[in-house]
Amino acid sequence: MNTLRAKSSCCGAPVKRKGKQIPWSLRSNIRAMVCDDMPGLVQLGQSHGWQVQQCQFHLLKQLYRYRGRRLLKPEIRRKREAIFQMVRATLKHPDSEWVSQRAQLLWASALAPDIPIHLRYILHRFTKRLDYFRAWQRHPELQLPATTSSIESKIETLRAFLHKARYMRSPKSLLSWATAFLRLHPTIRCTAAHQEPN
Repeated sequence: MNTLRAKSSCCGAPVKRKGKQIPWSLRSNIRAMVCDDMPGLVQLGQSHGWQVQQCQFHLLKQLYRYRGRRLLKPEIRRKREAIFQMVRATLKHPDSEWVSQRAQLLWASALAPDIPIHLRYILHRFTKRLDYFRAWQRHPELQLPATTSSIESKIETLRAFLHKARYMRSPKSLLSWATAFLRLHPTIRCTAAHQEPN
């Protein structure tokens, strides 16, 4: 089984054009895709019939900004913290009926007048795409990771290497260095989500 891990910084835009660059011989072997929230990536997976797992870390990182531990009134902080913890629990809980009920509560909480518009938007997308954040549970046979951490780690390693490399005076030379590095280090290791702490 092959899993495609996609990150906005390596896929670029437009996503549809980049998706067409995946060789047909590889597309037929890919069964799942782990990606961040870049517009077009979920649609790319859907168009090829792949199972899509959206990165839980990116979602929690967005929500963390709105916990308001310092600047907000205590009652608002408690409410934001409860929303954050409910999202975390919803991502991990094995009971789909429980998860569906919590998603309804989250959306009801998002409609409160003291919830910022962007936070409401994040919660709306989360509840709308709930299955994509829980594909690792719905398809345990695929042993999907719940985040894009493995590909991001590879990108950071590549970035550190390119920072030290010389003679990169054109996009062509940059591409040559990056290609050579990835051919020397082709393996990306990841852990299935059920073995990861959230």
